[in-house]
Amino acid sequence: ESKEDHKVKLGSAAKFFKKLREDDIMVQRAAHLDELKERCKDDPVAVILNVLKGHNNKSTLKRIKAELVPAAIDSKSWAKWWTGTRKELAQHQYIKLGTGTNPSIVRLVTAMTLEDETRERFDNAIRLTQELEILRRYIRDSVSSEARKNLLQHVVNELKGLAHRDAELDAKPRNGGTLAGERILISCLVDDLKKAEKEIEIDLEYDVYELIKNGEDLLNRLEEIRDAEYQMRALERHAELNEGAWANTLAQAILKHVPSLWDNIAKKLMENDHHRELREVLDTVNANGELYPLQTLWFARRGILGNDLPDGFEVAPANELFSKLLWTINKVLTQIERGETAQKEVLASLRGSMTERNSRLLTTALEGLSEDRAAHLLHEVERCRGLSDIHQSTLRELIMKAFPALQAKALTAAEMHEEEGSGEIMATQRGLRKRQAELKHIQEEELPDVAKQIGEALAMGDVSENAELDAARERESRLKEAAKEIMDELKRVKVIDPATVDASVAGFGTKVTLKREDGKTKNYTILGRYEADHENFVISNESPIAQGIVGKKPGEIASVETPEGAVQYEVISVDRAE
Repeated sequence: ESKEDHKVKLGSAAKFFKKLREDDIMVQRAAHLDELKERCKDDPVAVILNVLKGHNNKSTLKRIKAELVPAAIDSKSWAKWWTGTRKELAQHQYIKLGTGTNPSIVRLVTAMTLEDETRERFDNAIRLTQELEILRRYIRDSVSSEARKNLLQHVVNELKGLAHRDAELDAKPRNGGTLAGERILISCLVDDLKKAEKEIEIDLEYDVYELIKNGEDLLNRLEEIRDAEYQMRALERHAELNEGAWANTLAQAILKHVPSLWDNIAKKLMENDHHRELREVLDTVNANGELYPLQTLWFARRGILGNDLPDGFEVAPANELFSKLLWTINKVLTQIERGETAQKEVLASLRGSMTERNSRLLTTALEGLSEDRAAHLLHEVERCRGLSDIHQSTLRELIMKAFPALQAKALTAAEMHEEEGSGEIMATQRGLRKRQAELKHIQEEELPDVAKQIGEALAMGDVSENAELDAARERESRLKEAAKEIMDELKRVKVIDPATVDASVAGFGTKVTLKREDGKTKNYTILGRYEADHENFVISNESPIAQGIVGKKPGEIASVETPEGAVQYEVISVDRAE
């Protein structure tokens, strides 16, 4: 659009139109681009310092990248260029580098060496695992020197003091790990620091081998080591100390919550012909999926995808393994409903596995499957209470796409369903507002936040191996699907005031007392899906229990279908929900 007669106040004009310095990055790009490209190759630190000058000596990686890519540095070359430049900047006394995917980059007035900066961060770290990451980053970015030796000597002296804090070996504090776990971690860390600087002098004054030699002791301490690399190192050292008698310990470690180790453990056991020990542990997992949900996911994934499993282990067909996962998801949801809130992360992992990498588990499970078996699997997906609406919809569509005949049957059923007028979603006014608030939160907070994360991840350069970018994009996809799902739902909501319902029979807006066959009684309030609260015994009118007792009066018997089979309930009383 053409506009004329623009006016600018004189004071502002001086700011907007002042002459740029000859070394300003904008001038360099416009008038001396070839020279800038050469400096990016020959003296990248000088280029960064120059950019910082134009940013008032404080910037971020994302902003600096925007100044240089693609004009001076090709976008495909950025990741490699930044990796090398970052290491040089870490050594610069007047540069302070932040952490994360979009680190701050500050030009200091007073010199601060990498050693000064690392010592400051190390001394201010709260947890041992934080100190570990600080030191790993420092070793990666530094080179051998007297300054590094002095810093690492200070570090190992501090670690020795921590290793001798006043505590019982295996007593679990409120925060942090046990003393035994920390001693094992510190021993591994000190070994790494000694490799970096061989002249470091330290005697930890305890024998770490005594902490890991006994298999039972090590298994009890494994999770307390709090670092996957050092957990595996502890297991390997145990194997060295117990030649010929280590396999059972490693196999039993699969029953511990160390999922990042399970593949390596299985590989080591099979490479050394310890198939029996691994097979016995997998039999335990297979028979106790409710106790070992993540282990069930791990071996089911290996079985479905055709990864190596021990000789003699009877692997179920892929579709049955997938059904086992759906069963496990329901079991974990039941645990959460009983108050085991720590299982929420487990449920999130199980749900995520359903759609990871374009739902590869289900895609593989459907290969070579008959239509009848696919229909059975579809039924299990639709009955899986532990799946979110989004995950359930994704899996359902995938099955129907692979088996068009099932899709045709579903369309016919949907038409009949619509004709019967049962497509409505019943909700109270409060439940509707809650769902509307969830949509608003996704649209106005979560989606903008993930868009920012994607932008920061893109600033890191090479997108082919950018885990942060993959995770952010996957989250964005899930959020958009969730928003669409909610918007579609809201079109079908029918608001009902509990004060207007018929409280003589069980149904939406009522509070019921039920007695099971074993004599135990339960009180439930029946509302819509948006107000279901299992911890407070508020159930959805769409739940199996509500569907089984709807229309029943006090004194009548209802049969409720559950994953474990039919359960008989007697309706003791029905009242209006408060």
